[in-house]
Amino acid sequence: MKANCVVLIGMPGVGKSSVGSVLAKNLSYDFIDLDKYIEYTESTTIKQILRDSGEEYFLKLESEKMRQIDFSKSVVAPGGSIVYDERLMEQLKREATIVYLEDQLPKIRSRIRDSNLDAIVWNGNESIASLYLERKPLYEKHAEITISCTNRNERDIAREVYSRFTKKYNDLKIKQ
Repeated sequence: MKANCVVLIGMPGVGKSSVGSVLAKNLSYDFIDLDKYIEYTESTTIKQILRDSGEEYFLKLESEKMRQIDFSKSVVAPGGSIVYDERLMEQLKREATIVYLEDQLPKIRSRIRDSNLDAIVWNGNESIASLYLERKPLYEKHAEITISCTNRNERDIAREVYSRFTKKYNDLKIKQ
């Protein structure tokens, strides 16, 4: 049976960390922001890791750190690039409920500040628009639940995730 865990996926700037924090409180779960976990365990910033070691190294590190997490009673907000690791995403599908926080490109672009651009894995893309177009199908492919974030605050989004996750999780327990 799946762990009682939610993994939030989506573009940078969509609100995974803020929604995840609210959701975890409502579920009485732990909240894990994967980027903060990486920065803590590596004693440096994501920007510095990307600058010093490159995207390929960071993607491996991100996957490795994600595999270290105890999914029991957790809400996890990984970086938007986590969907590039197909094997990890298949593992997550077995161990957690994957929720895609979806928003429109103009909203995402407006939330990403210039100072955060250095902390994004571009994967060869030259713009937020091309990155969005590359990742959107991956998010859709891996999501069990998709939540529209358009014109909504983190509490409303967290409330909908809570409702849909608890229903899905309870339905799964009944089937077992």
